[in-house]
Amino acid sequence: YIQLQAWLRKPPSPVLAAQVVAGLNAECGTLDGNATVHDPITGDWVSVRSLIKRVSDAIAAKKATDAYKTLLDQLNNNTATVTPSNPAKCGTAP
Repeated sequence: YIQLQAWLRKPPSPVLAAQVVAGLNAECGTLDGNATVHDPITGDWVSVRSLIKRVSDAIAAKKATDAYKTLLDQLNNNTATVTPSNPAKCGTAP
């Protein structure tokens, strides 16, 4: 945990740090990895998990990732527009 904290303070790139945090959030259950989001680069709707893979591929190919950083930050701050994987559970009163 201490090594991860240190790495997140000074990551090799800001988008990589945002991608790692989103990936951890999706795997730990605080972010629905199966929810769909609008990919700002390709214009289609993909699952959060697929988006994280696309970001990884873009970083590896040294492509522009600024639009992905914005979306990942929104996902990590719970401000992104998403379509939940189970919409029936959204907005229902107990």
